[in-house]
This record gives sequence, C-alpha cells and structure tokens, in this order.
Amino acid sequence: MGKRGKAYATEVALLIRTSKAKRLRGDVRLTVDMYPPDRRKRDIDNPLKCLLDAMSGGMYEDDSQIVELIAHKLPSEGKPGRVVVTVEAEALPVHGDRVG
Repeated sequence: MGKRGKAYATEVALLIRTSKAKRLRGDVRLTVDMYPPDRRKRDIDNPLKCLLDAMSGGMYEDDSQIVELIAHKLPSEGKPGRVVVTVEAEALPVHGDRVG
C-alpha cells in the first residue's frame, strides 16, 4: 500500500474509532456509495480493497465476514471525493430461537 493508501486507511480507522461503533461479529452486508473526486475514468473495484481492509479490526473483525457487497460509483453531486458505507450485521439467533 502506498503513502496515500496508508493515509486513507488511517483516516477510515480513525472515523470508525471516533464513531464508537461496536465491532460486529458474524456475517456483514455492505453497501458502498463512491463519489469520485473528479470525472476521470475509474475502475469501481480499485478503492474497495483499501476501504474493506481499513474497516477490518474496527467495524468488523475481518473482511472475510462480508457475505454481500454492493458498490455504486455515483456522480459527485457537488460533494466530490467521498465514500458512504452502509453496514448491516446479520442478526444472530437469541437463545431459544429456531435456526434452519
């Protein structure tokens, strides 16, 4: 990971830490809305690896917990260079609930 990637990962980890979100266990579903900083041509998958790795250990234990990932590359709408992540944790069965 380059210098910019490390700075980004540090910023993501700080945002998670300051949000005081509890670390999720079990399956996780993510929706990622990406608003590129400019109109240059970009691959949708390139920013995801750094983002998902940066969220590991903070939002969830490991990115192997992700069972569904939906990514959108959207026009900037006047707010370029941002990413919005929606996280859903799989509901774990409570003692006495039937599973299966």
